[in-house]
Amino acid sequence: MKDFLKVVDACDDIQVVKNVVNILIDGMKTGMKDTCMFATIKVAYSELVGCHYSEELAELYYRCEGLDSKVWDAAKLAYTQEIQANYPDVPLYDWVILYGRMSQNTKGTDVIVEACKVFLNNKFSPYFDID
Repeated sequence: MKDFLKVVDACDDIQVVKNVVNILIDGMKTGMKDTCMFATIKVAYSELVGCHYSEELAELYYRCEGLDSKVWDAAKLAYTQEIQANYPDVPLYDWVILYGRMSQNTKGTDVIVEACKVFLNNKFSPYFDID
């Protein structure tokens, strides 16, 4: 949350800050359990920095989903070895989220990477199409 608060603090647009505060208040009304908290912070982040995951959001997703740090490491390695050059429009942390999500239903690095490629080739977005 430290990076999130820095971005909020640096924002000069009072309407955006009000929107973020309202998003957080609405999120608190639902009870900020892990997945609800992630969804709330994700929406608030999108008001501030656009529709891509940050490192902080990706870390929060992994904690909320109970994903192992080994999955994180494998995702980053796969990104640099296979994805970065072939999918230049996919930022690192969008990939990390996608890889983490696919790892929940698929085992084996090569199979996970292939599942992620199918997802991307079908024009799905990690930011919009992953819960």
